[in-house]
Amino acid sequence: MNLLFQKRREFFQKIAKNAGPTFGTQQIVITHFLPDRPELLEALDQISPIALLVAIPYSITSDVLDELKKRYNVATPSLSQLRDEQYMLDLIASLLESNPTVRFVFNEMGGYIAPLLNRLHTQFGSQIAGCVEGGQSGHMQYEKMRPLPYPVISTARSTLKEGDDTVMGPSCYYSADRLVGALGILLVQRRALVVGYGRVGRGVAFCLQENGCTALVYDTNPIRNYVAHGDGMFIPDRLEALKNCDIIFGCTGVTSVGGDDFDLLADGCFLVSCSSQDIEFDLQTLHTQFHQENILPNVDRFTSKKTKKKLYLLAGGTPINLLEGAYFGPELTLAQGELITALKQVFTEKTIGELAELANDQRKEIAENWMTIFIDPTTGAQLC
Repeated sequence: MNLLFQKRREFFQKIAKNAGPTFGTQQIVITHFLPDRPELLEALDQISPIALLVAIPYSITSDVLDELKKRYNVATPSLSQLRDEQYMLDLIASLLESNPTVRFVFNEMGGYIAPLLNRLHTQFGSQIAGCVEGGQSGHMQYEKMRPLPYPVISTARSTLKEGDDTVMGPSCYYSADRLVGALGILLVQRRALVVGYGRVGRGVAFCLQENGCTALVYDTNPIRNYVAHGDGMFIPDRLEALKNCDIIFGCTGVTSVGGDDFDLLADGCFLVSCSSQDIEFDLQTLHTQFHQENILPNVDRFTSKKTKKKLYLLAGGTPINLLEGAYFGPELTLAQGELITALKQVFTEKTIGELAELANDQRKEIAENWMTIFIDPTTGAQLC
């Protein structure tokens, strides 16, 4: 039993009540089916009824799926179907065509709707109000599609996510250590490369240091490498980093290791994704140029057809922290509260072409509400 259940629900309900319902609207939600979602979806549904709830296939908790099926119209596509434009267009079109007087919004994690926007605009025009995106890789997908035909509000880079992104480090480390440990290998004293030194990568790197690992860092942005150096991390050249690591934590939200990179890696190197989807590593190259063998649940060994070198991919290249149902403590709850406010705003948002964000005053209000529910004002400690 999660002790935060009631407080999460109280927090979400407070934000939804303040926002109020938006009549004549419905939403299509694409999200993880994790233990914290029912309370969040309940609040979102009060602002705009959920017409379709789509599960991201690599993050489905079975009892959550059973619960949500009782409440909502649920679709459980495979990952290839979720990325298949025609499949998704057919799924969406049937819903919109049967509700021609309803305005719809897409509320998602992962940017799966982004490639469809122009075709949806041609077919449905103003029947679609816009989109809300909550994830970093999804944010990048929408950036690729600019100019955007609809308002899109992203919470991916919000200051309210700073606490959540930081605690992802221990979550990712825990899951990786558990799987590697099942092979009789300890992460302690290993040389770990963190690719991408944003908020998630920084949290992972600090956690690696705290657990006795040597943290190497590489980011395409030299400023982030400078920050990593100031944090006490090693920042070798990218090729040297790839050659001299035992495990790689990909934290970029794009493909960070692929193609000829695999030939540089040490025999026995582990690959761990800490970003959303399964795009952090070039899986096509692994599947075509390596022999794959599943040796343990969520551990695949890839043997190079050319060099016989072995690499180990954890969780199929999907986010490692989701294996444990993910961390859904109070920090994540704060970031999710922003999704509720963003949903309300997207129906009146005028920004088209670029991604929009909530104003700082709106974020302050969300944080103030969070403080009143989760923090004891006398001690400053978390309330259970």
